[in-house]
Amino acid sequence: MEEIISQIQTAIFHLATQTGNNFRRKHFNILHKPSKKNISRKERKALLSLRKHDKISILSADKGNGTVIMDKEEYANKINAMLNNSYTYKKIKKDPTTGMGKKTIKLIKEANFPP
Repeated sequence: MEEIISQIQTAIFHLATQTGNNFRRKHFNILHKPSKKNISRKERKALLSLRKHDKISILSADKGNGTVIMDKEEYANKINAMLNNSYTYKKIKKDPTTGMGKKTIKLIKEANFPP
C-alpha cells in the first residue's frame, strides 16, 4: 500500500499544484481512514492478555469489523491450504508491482486533470 501511495505522490508532483492538492484531498482520505475504538477497555485488556500466548493468533476478520482468535497451527494450516489451491491462486513469474506503478502514473498523466 505504501508503495502505491508513493508512486501516486510521484505522479501528482508533475501536476499543477492546485490539481495535485485537489487529487490528494479527494482520494487519499480513502486510503487513510482513522480507526475507531470499538471495544471496551476491559475487552482490550483481555485481548492484550491473549496476545501473550504463543499458540494463539489474534486477527481482524475478513468481513465485518470483528476479531478472530485462532490456534496458530490451525491458522497456518488454513493459510497453506488456500495458497496451495491452484484454483484460487496461481504462481506468477515476476513481481507485477513496478509495472502496475508505471501504468498508474501513465493513467494519472493522461487524465489531464484541469488546473
